[in-house]
Amino acid sequence: MPRCQGWYYNVLLTGTLPSGTDAKQYQIKQNVVERGSATTESGNTISLNDKHQETIAPTGDTKYWAAKGNVIYGLDSPGLRNLDPKSNEFVRSATLTMHFESWVAKGNTRVSSIVKWDVKITVRDFQGKITGGLD
Repeated sequence: MPRCQGWYYNVLLTGTLPSGTDAKQYQIKQNVVERGSATTESGNTISLNDKHQETIAPTGDTKYWAAKGNVIYGLDSPGLRNLDPKSNEFVRSATLTMHFESWVAKGNTRVSSIVKWDVKITVRDFQGKITGGLD
């Protein structure tokens, strides 16, 4: 039986720079703080707490970002995997809160204000079964 990947949002982050600026010289970066826990199908509890910084654009995979003129775009997909990476068991229930602080940078220098945003995911009694024509 196939196993799905998880529960995710698709969020488009956009940075508009002054007219005449080449957005290809800039990045979209963010700090991420994750808090939560999950319970697997056998009852094990997993901590989902994490804190990190990441670059959303540019990345090695060009289908998730673009720069055109003075605008840079990045697609972020925050969320929760539905499998415990250690045991490969399904996540039965979980609560995850993610706090983001995103900005446009040139190298290590922030050139925009910080935009704060949040995502909360709650999973209750997921059965880990997929039906339908999936391979």
